[in-house]
Amino acid sequence: MLSSLLALALAATTPASPLETPPPAQVRTPGLAHVVQATGTRAYLDAGADQGLEVGQVLSLVRGGAEAVLCAVESVSSSHATCYGVGAHPGDSVQLTRVAAAEVKVVTLPPLPSDEELAQRAERVASAEVALVEAKAKPVALRPLEAPRDGFGEFVFSDVSWWSSGLGAYHTDRVDAALHGAPLGPFTADVDLRAEYWSAQPAGAVFLPADKARIVVWQAQLTWAPESRPISISAGRVLAWNVPGATSMDGATVSWRRGAFTAGLLGGLVPQPDTSSPTTTRGTAGGFWGWDGKLGQGVLVHQEGRLALVRSPELGDRVEMQAGGSAHSGAWLDLFADARFGFGGTIHSPGGLDGARLEAAFRPVARLSISGAFDYSELLTPQTFTPLAWAGRSRHADVNASWDFGLVRAGISGGGARDVASGLERGWAGPEVSVPRFFTPRVSLSAGYQEELGWLTGRAAWLQAVARPVESVRLIGRLSWNQQANLGADKDEFSLYVSGSKELTRHLGLRLSLLTRSAIDVSGGGGGSIPIGVNALVSVYSLY
Repeated sequence: MLSSLLALALAATTPASPLETPPPAQVRTPGLAHVVQATGTRAYLDAGADQGLEVGQVLSLVRGGAEAVLCAVESVSSSHATCYGVGAHPGDSVQLTRVAAAEVKVVTLPPLPSDEELAQRAERVASAEVALVEAKAKPVALRPLEAPRDGFGEFVFSDVSWWSSGLGAYHTDRVDAALHGAPLGPFTADVDLRAEYWSAQPAGAVFLPADKARIVVWQAQLTWAPESRPISISAGRVLAWNVPGATSMDGATVSWRRGAFTAGLLGGLVPQPDTSSPTTTRGTAGGFWGWDGKLGQGVLVHQEGRLALVRSPELGDRVEMQAGGSAHSGAWLDLFADARFGFGGTIHSPGGLDGARLEAAFRPVARLSISGAFDYSELLTPQTFTPLAWAGRSRHADVNASWDFGLVRAGISGGGARDVASGLERGWAGPEVSVPRFFTPRVSLSAGYQEELGWLTGRAAWLQAVARPVESVRLIGRLSWNQQANLGADKDEFSLYVSGSKELTRHLGLRLSLLTRSAIDVSGGGGGSIPIGVNALVSVYSLY
């Protein structure tokens, strides 16, 4: 239980919610844009400049009839756009503001008046009295944190504390800063970093940094991308999010775009994965590409890839290639595939295939949504630090199906995983039910049950509520029960998570969260203490 608590506390993130799964998409209607693909921090939209999207615009993504996440537009083409925001899922939608241009009609104008007639009209206009009218226009109401911005900046000041019986208290203060697309003369700046100080570290604790104070920098780059030229250059600590498989590096990227095709070069030294400290023992150099297009009527296709020489102490010198592609057809089909290959070095995968992932979402009718994914990982990477940063040899698959009854959405999900090195296997399945509008659009409820088989035999159930009593306040509550039956005796555990956020001004907000977990003895045997853990987070965040 303690390891789970510490992992949750270190991540300081909201637990996964069934409300955050993609809802069954509706038939495409004018004025709506949809997320067709999403990563941990970015979303890809099927709308662009032609639909009124602009760089710096902050979008409110909607899921299940309620606002799910704010996303700032980073780049825009004529029919596609990307935006930065944590928690976006495929199927999220956003209301567009641009109205389609009215149909142009050819009108035959009457002949011009004579010079004498024009002179008479001018004389009458000049002699007419004009009354003074006082302007009383009302300002346009904007919700806090949603006004358009040239760039996007997020700054979070957090105070995190957690306590576990038997080990004592942990405490850290954090400052997270993210700045994207900020104008700086002829350049734009992108920064993503964290500074933290651990004021309490119990002796013998694991999965904690070696130093009490540290700064982790994932991105700190300047980009030169003039609108009049197809070239773009980024330098510094570059995080090329549009290059599959690319990591942070101290170097530069140069890209060239012509129409829907992009190609470029990258090179630099790769920082230490666990601390982001500069190092000369890791590096990469190579090229990348990307392409957007259409197949037939309404099928949007995106393909991207990377080919590079990579050096690391764990794998040696090797050539890596990663290529992926996605296809999106209206509101009924989404496909994504990605494969990673590696050749040379000291560690080899069978056939050179290090890993692959396949995702599919299918909506044969408006109310039915079916999705699934399969992960294949074959590269076994030796590591000398904790926690583990790379997965070992494993297989993972999951599937989800849901039906929208209108007031209620019901579904079932399941999956399985196998660790190849140890031979351990695990499977799970269970139903989920959600009510996106519980008597009011401002409250949503969801509940689920999951049966687990394999080396983690047991079961779990949860109940969650999300409420927005007013526009600037969002509340979340989640009660969970978990039982593991293969630990010598049945072990039951309850957890309670509550979170609230308040938008104070256009730029400032407050977030509070509390997580507590405790085991209970249902066997009646007694004879020991009941372990308990508490995690608290207080954050002040600002958006610019």
